[in-house]
Amino acid sequence: MTLLGCLFVLIGVICCSAAPASEAKPSTGSCKAPPRFPDKELLGEWNTEYYDPGKRAQYNCRPGFIRLGSIQFVCSEGQWIPVGTSGQCKKKSCGHPGDIDFGTFELKKEEEFVFGAIVEYTCNDGYQMISKHRTRECTATGWSNHQPECEVRYCPPVQVDSNVNLLSTSYEEEYSVGQVIRFECKNAKQKLIGVSEIFCTSEGEWNEFPPTCEEISCRPPVINNGKVNNPRSRYNDQETLDFSCNSGYKPSTSPQLTCTKNDWRPMPLCEEIVCYPEFTKNGKVEYTKETYKEGETVALKCDEGYQIEHKPEELRICTAHGWSPSLKCISKYFTHF
Repeated sequence: MTLLGCLFVLIGVICCSAAPASEAKPSTGSCKAPPRFPDKELLGEWNTEYYDPGKRAQYNCRPGFIRLGSIQFVCSEGQWIPVGTSGQCKKKSCGHPGDIDFGTFELKKEEEFVFGAIVEYTCNDGYQMISKHRTRECTATGWSNHQPECEVRYCPPVQVDSNVNLLSTSYEEEYSVGQVIRFECKNAKQKLIGVSEIFCTSEGEWNEFPPTCEEISCRPPVINNGKVNNPRSRYNDQETLDFSCNSGYKPSTSPQLTCTKNDWRPMPLCEEIVCYPEFTKNGKVEYTKETYKEGETVALKCDEGYQIEHKPEELRICTAHGWSPSLKCISKYFTHF
Protein backbone atom coordinates (compact mmCIF):
# COMPACT_ATOMS: atom_id res chain seq x y z
CA MET A 1 0.00 0.00 0.00
CA THR A 2 1.30 3.37 -0.88
CA LEU A 3 1.99 6.02 1.73
CA LEU A 4 -0.90 8.13 0.47
CA GLY A 5 -3.29 5.18 0.78
CA CYS A 6 -2.25 4.53 4.36
CA LEU A 7 -2.88 8.21 5.24
CA PHE A 8 -6.50 8.06 3.95
CA VAL A 9 -7.19 4.90 5.96
CA LEU A 10 -5.80 6.49 9.17
CA ILE A 11 -7.93 9.65 8.76
CA GLY A 12 -11.06 7.52 8.30
CA VAL A 13 -10.39 5.56 11.49
CA ILE A 14 -9.87 8.75 13.51
CA CYS A 15 -13.05 10.42 12.20
CA CYS A 16 -15.18 7.38 12.98
CA SER A 17 -13.86 7.01 16.54
CA ALA A 18 -14.27 10.75 17.38
CA ALA A 19 -17.96 11.11 16.66
CA PRO A 20 -19.52 14.05 18.68
CA ALA A 21 -21.05 13.16 22.04
CA SER A 22 -24.22 14.95 20.97
CA GLU A 23 -24.77 12.23 18.39
CA ALA A 24 -24.73 9.56 21.14
CA LYS A 25 -28.20 8.22 21.78
CA PRO A 26 -29.41 8.25 25.47
CA SER A 27 -30.55 4.91 26.81
CA THR A 28 -34.22 4.33 27.49
CA GLY A 29 -35.33 5.93 30.78
CA SER A 30 -32.14 7.98 31.24
CA CYS A 31 -32.24 11.46 32.87
CA LYS A 32 -30.59 14.73 32.20
CA ALA A 33 -28.61 16.52 34.95
CA PRO A 34 -30.27 16.54 38.42
CA PRO A 35 -32.37 19.61 39.36
CA ARG A 36 -30.91 22.60 41.16
CA PHE A 37 -32.53 24.22 44.24
CA PRO A 38 -32.02 27.58 45.99
CA ASP A 39 -31.76 25.92 49.40
CA LYS A 40 -29.89 22.72 48.40
CA GLU A 41 -26.52 22.04 46.76
CA LEU A 42 -25.78 18.95 44.69
CA LEU A 43 -22.92 16.74 45.92
CA GLY A 44 -20.37 15.09 43.64
CA GLU A 45 -19.33 15.60 39.99
CA TRP A 46 -22.06 15.82 37.37
CA ASN A 47 -20.42 16.47 33.99
CA THR A 48 -22.25 14.22 31.51
CA GLU A 49 -25.45 15.03 29.66
CA TYR A 50 -27.42 11.89 30.49
CA TYR A 51 -27.52 9.52 33.43
CA ASP A 52 -28.71 5.93 33.51
CA PRO A 53 -31.86 4.84 35.34
CA GLY A 54 -31.15 4.09 38.98
CA LYS A 55 -28.51 6.79 39.29
CA ARG A 56 -28.84 8.61 42.63
CA ALA A 57 -28.21 12.29 43.38
CA GLN A 58 -27.51 13.37 46.96
CA TYR A 59 -27.98 16.92 48.26
CA ASN A 60 -26.79 18.92 51.23
CA CYS A 61 -28.29 22.21 52.48
CA ARG A 62 -26.77 25.52 51.52
CA PRO A 63 -25.38 27.91 54.18
CA GLY A 64 -28.19 29.42 56.25
CA PHE A 65 -30.24 26.21 56.15
CA ILE A 66 -30.25 23.08 58.29
CA ARG A 67 -30.91 19.58 56.89
CA LEU A 68 -33.75 17.50 58.27
CA GLY A 69 -33.21 13.93 57.05
CA SER A 70 -31.43 12.52 54.01
CA ILE A 71 -32.10 14.28 50.72
CA GLN A 72 -31.74 11.98 47.70
CA PHE A 73 -33.25 11.75 44.23
CA VAL A 74 -33.14 8.75 41.84
CA CYS A 75 -33.34 8.70 38.05
CA SER A 76 -36.48 6.79 37.05
CA GLU A 77 -38.17 6.78 33.64
CA GLY A 78 -36.45 9.97 32.60
CA GLN A 79 -37.19 11.95 35.77
CA TRP A 80 -35.53 12.58 39.12
CA ILE A 81 -37.84 11.58 41.92
CA PRO A 82 -37.32 11.77 45.73
CA VAL A 83 -36.09 8.62 47.42
CA GLY A 84 -38.53 7.54 50.11
CA THR A 85 -39.54 10.28 52.51
CA SER A 86 -37.00 12.79 51.31
CA GLY A 87 -35.58 15.23 53.83
CA GLN A 88 -35.80 18.97 53.55
CA CYS A 89 -33.81 22.12 54.17
CA LYS A 90 -35.18 24.51 56.77
CA LYS A 91 -34.04 28.09 57.31
CA LYS A 92 -31.68 28.38 60.22
CA SER A 93 -32.93 30.39 63.24
CA CYS A 94 -30.85 33.24 64.61
CA GLY A 95 -32.88 33.59 67.80
CA HIS A 96 -34.15 36.89 69.17
CA PRO A 97 -32.18 39.88 67.79
CA GLY A 98 -32.22 41.67 71.14
CA ASP A 99 -34.15 44.62 72.55
CA ILE A 100 -32.52 48.02 73.04
CA ASP A 101 -32.94 50.72 75.65
CA PHE A 102 -35.13 53.66 74.61
CA GLY A 103 -36.11 52.04 71.31
CA THR A 104 -37.98 49.25 69.52
CA PHE A 105 -37.55 47.10 66.42
CA GLU A 106 -39.81 45.86 63.63
CA LEU A 107 -39.46 42.64 61.62
CA LYS A 108 -39.22 43.81 58.01
CA LYS A 109 -38.61 40.51 56.21
CA GLU A 110 -39.77 36.96 57.01
CA GLU A 111 -42.24 36.18 59.76
CA GLU A 112 -39.75 34.64 62.17
CA PHE A 113 -36.15 35.25 63.21
CA VAL A 114 -34.76 32.92 60.54
CA PHE A 115 -32.16 33.11 57.80
CA GLY A 116 -32.87 36.14 55.60
CA ALA A 117 -34.94 37.98 58.19
CA ILE A 118 -34.24 41.71 58.66
CA VAL A 119 -35.15 43.77 61.72
CA GLU A 120 -35.09 47.57 61.77
CA TYR A 121 -34.61 49.51 65.01
CA THR A 122 -36.05 52.94 65.80
CA CYS A 123 -35.53 55.17 68.80
CA ASN A 124 -38.35 56.46 70.98
CA ASP A 125 -39.45 60.07 70.74
CA GLY A 126 -36.86 62.28 72.32
CA TYR A 127 -33.99 59.91 71.53
CA GLN A 128 -31.62 59.60 68.60
CA MET A 129 -29.64 56.69 67.20
CA ILE A 130 -25.89 56.97 67.61
CA SER A 131 -25.04 53.70 65.82
CA LYS A 132 -24.02 53.52 62.16
CA HIS A 133 -26.46 50.72 61.33
CA ARG A 134 -30.12 50.60 62.33
CA THR A 135 -30.83 47.13 60.84
CA ARG A 136 -29.71 43.58 61.61
CA GLU A 137 -29.96 40.64 59.21
CA CYS A 138 -30.09 36.96 60.09
CA THR A 139 -27.16 35.42 58.16
CA ALA A 140 -25.69 31.93 58.01
CA THR A 141 -23.43 32.83 60.94
CA GLY A 142 -25.99 34.74 63.05
CA TRP A 143 -27.20 38.33 63.33
CA SER A 144 -25.20 40.93 61.44
CA ASN A 145 -24.03 44.17 63.04
CA HIS A 146 -24.34 45.01 66.73
CA GLN A 147 -27.48 46.09 68.51
CA PRO A 148 -27.84 49.85 67.88
CA GLU A 149 -27.89 52.38 70.71
CA CYS A 150 -30.20 55.30 71.38
CA GLU A 151 -29.33 58.32 73.47
CA VAL A 152 -31.47 61.17 74.70
CA ARG A 153 -31.77 64.05 72.26
CA TYR A 154 -30.87 67.55 73.48
CA CYS A 155 -31.61 71.04 72.25
CA PRO A 156 -28.76 73.55 71.98
CA PRO A 157 -28.27 76.39 74.50
CA VAL A 158 -30.51 79.42 74.01
CA GLN A 159 -28.96 82.83 73.36
CA VAL A 160 -30.99 85.87 74.48
CA ASP A 161 -30.46 89.63 74.54
CA SER A 162 -29.04 91.23 77.66
CA ASN A 163 -32.42 92.76 78.57
CA VAL A 164 -34.22 89.38 78.57
CA ASN A 165 -34.45 87.08 81.59
CA LEU A 166 -34.34 83.35 80.83
CA LEU A 167 -36.32 81.22 83.32
CA SER A 168 -35.42 77.53 83.23
CA THR A 169 -35.49 74.53 85.55
CA SER A 170 -32.22 73.27 84.08
CA TYR A 171 -28.88 74.23 85.51
CA GLU A 172 -26.96 72.74 82.61
CA GLU A 173 -26.26 73.97 79.10
CA GLU A 174 -28.15 71.07 77.51
CA TYR A 175 -31.93 70.85 77.46
CA SER A 176 -33.71 67.53 77.05
CA VAL A 177 -36.80 66.95 74.91
CA GLY A 178 -39.95 68.48 76.35
CA GLN A 179 -38.12 70.94 78.57
CA VAL A 180 -39.68 74.42 78.65
CA ILE A 181 -37.93 77.79 78.88
CA ARG A 182 -39.86 80.93 79.82
CA PHE A 183 -38.86 84.52 79.23
CA GLU A 184 -39.52 87.90 80.79
CA CYS A 185 -38.17 91.39 80.35
CA LYS A 186 -35.79 92.68 82.98
CA ASN A 187 -37.28 96.18 82.71
CA ALA A 188 -40.92 96.49 83.78
CA LYS A 189 -41.35 99.25 81.19
CA GLN A 190 -40.56 96.83 78.40
CA LYS A 191 -42.55 94.00 76.84
CA LEU A 192 -41.71 90.76 75.07
CA ILE A 193 -41.72 90.73 71.29
CA GLY A 194 -42.34 87.11 70.35
CA VAL A 195 -43.38 84.10 72.39
CA SER A 196 -43.15 84.02 76.18
CA GLU A 197 -42.01 80.38 76.28
CA ILE A 198 -40.45 77.74 74.05
CA PHE A 199 -39.98 73.98 74.37
CA CYS A 200 -37.46 71.43 73.12
CA THR A 201 -39.05 69.24 70.40
CA SER A 202 -38.45 65.54 69.76
CA GLU A 203 -36.20 66.55 66.86
CA GLY A 204 -33.79 68.27 69.22
CA GLU A 205 -34.80 71.76 68.07
CA TRP A 206 -36.59 74.63 69.81
CA ASN A 207 -40.13 75.10 68.54
CA GLU A 208 -39.71 78.89 68.28
CA PHE A 209 -37.03 81.54 68.30
CA PRO A 210 -36.46 83.29 71.64
CA PRO A 211 -38.15 86.71 72.03
CA THR A 212 -36.65 90.16 72.41
CA CYS A 213 -37.71 93.08 74.63
CA GLU A 214 -38.62 96.62 73.64
CA GLU A 215 -40.33 99.63 75.21
CA ILE A 216 -44.04 99.13 75.83
CA SER A 217 -46.10 100.89 73.18
CA CYS A 218 -49.35 100.31 71.35
CA ARG A 219 -50.66 101.22 67.96
CA PRO A 220 -54.29 102.29 67.55
CA PRO A 221 -56.44 99.15 67.46
CA VAL A 222 -58.58 98.15 64.50
CA ILE A 223 -62.15 97.93 65.81
CA ASN A 224 -64.79 96.12 63.82
CA ASN A 225 -67.93 98.27 63.62
CA GLY A 226 -66.25 101.05 65.59
CA LYS A 227 -63.48 103.64 65.57
CA VAL A 228 -60.87 105.24 67.84
CA ASN A 229 -61.68 108.79 68.90
CA ASN A 230 -58.88 111.26 68.14
CA PRO A 231 -56.29 108.57 67.31
CA ARG A 232 -52.50 108.98 67.53
CA SER A 233 -49.87 106.92 65.72
CA ARG A 234 -48.39 105.58 68.97
CA TYR A 235 -49.33 105.23 72.64
CA ASN A 236 -46.94 104.60 75.52
CA ASP A 237 -47.34 102.38 78.59
CA GLN A 238 -50.50 103.16 80.62
CA GLU A 239 -51.77 105.78 78.17
CA THR A 240 -55.47 105.59 77.37
CA LEU A 241 -57.78 106.17 74.45
CA ASP A 242 -61.55 106.28 73.90
CA PHE A 243 -63.46 104.52 71.16
CA SER A 244 -67.03 104.60 69.91
CA CYS A 245 -69.15 102.14 67.97
CA ASN A 246 -71.01 102.65 64.71
CA SER A 247 -74.75 103.14 64.61
CA GLY A 248 -76.55 99.96 65.60
CA TYR A 249 -73.63 98.77 67.77
CA LYS A 250 -72.50 99.35 71.35
CA PRO A 251 -69.28 98.70 73.33
CA SER A 252 -69.30 95.34 75.07
CA THR A 253 -66.60 96.57 77.45
CA SER A 254 -65.51 99.92 78.81
CA PRO A 255 -65.16 102.46 75.99
CA GLN A 256 -61.79 103.51 77.46
CA LEU A 257 -58.71 101.38 76.78
CA THR A 258 -55.27 101.30 78.45
CA CYS A 259 -51.98 100.48 76.72
CA THR A 260 -50.21 97.62 78.54
CA LYS A 261 -47.42 95.15 77.83
CA ASN A 262 -50.19 92.77 76.70
CA ASP A 263 -51.55 95.33 74.22
CA TRP A 264 -54.84 97.14 74.86
CA ARG A 265 -56.85 96.21 77.94
CA PRO A 266 -59.69 95.58 77.80
CA MET A 267 -59.74 94.49 74.17
CA PRO A 268 -62.14 96.77 72.26
CA LEU A 269 -65.27 95.14 70.91
CA CYS A 270 -68.46 96.54 69.40
CA GLU A 271 -71.48 94.26 69.46
CA GLU A 272 -74.70 94.67 67.57
CA ILE A 273 -77.58 96.25 69.50
CA VAL A 274 -80.42 93.75 69.67
CA CYS A 275 -83.51 93.35 71.83
CA TYR A 276 -85.35 90.12 72.58
CA PRO A 277 -89.00 89.38 73.27
CA GLU A 278 -89.76 89.74 76.99
CA PHE A 279 -92.54 88.40 79.15
CA THR A 280 -94.84 91.21 80.26
CA LYS A 281 -96.84 90.65 83.40
CA ASN A 282 -100.48 91.75 83.10
CA GLY A 283 -99.92 92.67 79.47
CA LYS A 284 -99.05 91.41 76.02
CA VAL A 285 -96.74 92.37 73.15
CA GLU A 286 -97.36 91.02 69.68
CA TYR A 287 -93.83 90.01 68.72
CA THR A 288 -93.24 89.09 65.07
CA LYS A 289 -89.49 88.32 65.22
CA GLU A 290 -87.02 86.56 67.49
CA THR A 291 -84.71 89.59 67.65
CA TYR A 292 -85.07 93.32 67.03
CA LYS A 293 -82.40 95.77 65.97
CA GLU A 294 -81.86 99.27 67.35
CA GLY A 295 -84.72 101.58 66.41
CA GLU A 296 -87.29 98.87 65.76
CA THR A 297 -90.54 99.10 67.72
CA VAL A 298 -93.29 96.95 69.22
CA ALA A 299 -96.74 97.80 70.67
CA LEU A 300 -97.66 97.02 74.27
CA LYS A 301 -101.21 96.24 75.34
CA CYS A 302 -102.16 95.80 78.98
CA ASP A 303 -104.81 93.44 80.32
CA GLU A 304 -108.19 94.75 81.54
CA GLY A 305 -107.79 96.72 84.75
CA TYR A 306 -104.15 97.58 83.93
CA GLN A 307 -102.46 100.42 82.09
CA ILE A 308 -99.02 101.17 80.65
CA GLU A 309 -96.82 102.71 83.30
CA HIS A 310 -94.94 105.30 81.22
CA LYS A 311 -95.92 107.12 78.05
CA PRO A 312 -98.80 104.87 77.04
CA GLU A 313 -99.21 106.74 73.78
CA GLU A 314 -95.75 105.72 72.49
CA LEU A 315 -94.46 102.53 70.91
CA ARG A 316 -91.68 100.66 72.73
CA ILE A 317 -88.37 101.12 70.88
CA CYS A 318 -85.23 98.92 70.92
CA THR A 319 -82.23 100.84 72.29
CA ALA A 320 -78.69 100.08 73.48
CA HIS A 321 -80.15 99.75 76.99
CA GLY A 322 -83.11 97.55 76.06
CA TRP A 323 -86.77 98.41 75.42
CA SER A 324 -87.68 102.02 76.08
CA PRO A 325 -90.01 103.03 77.64
CA SER A 326 -90.21 99.86 79.73
CA LEU A 327 -92.66 97.04 79.00
CA LYS A 328 -94.59 97.39 82.26
CA CYS A 329 -98.30 97.33 83.04
CA ILE A 330 -99.61 98.65 86.35
CA SER A 331 -103.00 98.52 87.99
CA LYS A 332 -105.33 101.33 87.11
CA TYR A 333 -106.35 101.42 90.78
CA PHE A 334 -102.80 101.77 92.10
CA THR A 335 -102.63 104.79 94.40
CA HIS A 336 -99.49 106.77 95.11
CA PHE A 337 -99.09 107.94 98.68
